[in-house]
Amino acid sequence: MMRFIIYAFFLLLSIGLLSSCRSAKPAKFLMLTADSIKYWNLTDGKFGIAFKKNHSFVEYDGKGMIYTDCISYKYFDIYHDSIRYFYGGREGIKTRDKLYYNADRIIKLTEDTLVLASCGKDARQRVFEKSKNQNIVLTVRPEERWGFKYPKLRKDINVDSIFSSLYTSVPKIAAPEQFSAQAYMLIGKDGDVANIDLKDCYPPRNEYPIFFDMLMSKIRLLKFVPARIEQDGKISETFEFNVALPISSKKKESR
Repeated sequence: MMRFIIYAFFLLLSIGLLSSCRSAKPAKFLMLTADSIKYWNLTDGKFGIAFKKNHSFVEYDGKGMIYTDCISYKYFDIYHDSIRYFYGGREGIKTRDKLYYNADRIIKLTEDTLVLASCGKDARQRVFEKSKNQNIVLTVRPEERWGFKYPKLRKDINVDSIFSSLYTSVPKIAAPEQFSAQAYMLIGKDGDVANIDLKDCYPPRNEYPIFFDMLMSKIRLLKFVPARIEQDGKISETFEFNVALPISSKKKESR
């Protein structure tokens, strides 16, 4: 019953808002959507919104991957000097439908520039530019697809053994008593570590440069089961994927 109400709400919303926008705010609506759909990219290139003439909208990242967040319906309306967003979808594993509402104030809107401010105390502004590519082919993000599995360490990899061996790989004077770091890694489609960035190193990395260089080489020895689409135990597709791994170890006391 609740699902029917949600669908009915969005049907009435699309019909009612379409007529209201055509009569009340035709200029802004057309600048936002063009003739059919218009792509707007955040100036940092990491986020974008495509506004459609049928009042639906799509949010995507810098790689043209759609953010779905398990939301089934996304509609918008222009009301005075604001864009109102309506979201409908499922929450968690429950079948209960949810309806969400959000809004941004339009600070500036031209054919090529869109400046929005969030409605709230912080009033954070976002500056969008009309995308130079108005034929973007959007695809669903891998982690939103059915059967997606995150990367995981292979069972035959002994992390403790790999990192504890650091203390036998560098001169005694160059090794701290203990260390910790956050390793940000790009895991390739084959499960190998393709790229590494160490952050939050303790002790500071510049105090033990040889040690942390060796740590990087040890991290590259890690092997993962890559991000993948897996159904019924069968992998149909693999992906590159970024992961963060906390790492820590200390010298073993000699007896």
